[in-house]
Amino acid sequence: PVKIVNVDGREIEDYQCDEETLNKIYNASDVYFTTTRGEGWGLGVVEAMACMVPVICPLNTSFFEITDNGKRAYVLENQFPIASRADNVIRGQIDPDEAAERLHEVYTDLENPKSWNKLLLAHNYAQSLNWDDIALKWVEIFKEVY
Repeated sequence: PVKIVNVDGREIEDYQCDEETLNKIYNASDVYFTTTRGEGWGLGVVEAMACMVPVICPLNTSFFEITDNGKRAYVLENQFPIASRADNVIRGQIDPDEAAERLHEVYTDLENPKSWNKLLLAHNYAQSLNWDDIALKWVEIFKEVY
C-alpha cells in the first residue's frame, strides 16, 4: 500500500478525492495526455471526455473503441514495438514527434470553436455511458459464456 503524507506530516488513509475535486482537476487541465502502451478500459480518458478536456492517446487496445478510431480524440498512430520486461508482450511506444504535433493540433483547435467537434463527440459519448446498462451487458455475456 502507498502511504500518503499530508503537508503537516500526518498520514492520510483515504486519499481519494471526491467527485467535485476530481472535476476541478480535469477542468484545470488544458489537455489529458497519456502515453500508455495498453488499457483494459481507459477510465481517465473517459473522465476527461466527460469534462470536455481534449484527449491525446495512443490508438491501441481499448482506445480504438473509446475514441471511435480517433474521431473523439487526438490519437497517436505511430508506435514503435517494444517488449516490457514485466510480461514480454510486444506493445507500441509512442512517437515523440507525433506527440508534439498532436499537442500543437490541440492548441490550434482550442483557439477556434468551430474545431471543437472532437470535444463534442467525446463529451456526448462519455455522457452516454451508463454503468448500470454496461453491467447488464456483462451479465448477458457471462450467461452466454458460462
